[in-house]
Amino acid sequence: MTVENLMEAYDACALRLQELWTFQEIHFLKEVHPIKFSKK
Repeated sequence: MTVENLMEAYDACALRLQELWTFQEIHFLKEVHPIKFSKK
């Protein structure tokens, strides 16, 4: 594997991870916010 191939694989993996995190954060916020608002 060349360095360029490695960097491309890393970029693709990082992008996928970023998408996963964003999805999880949105899901988490949807779960948590109603609780926050109901406490006020």
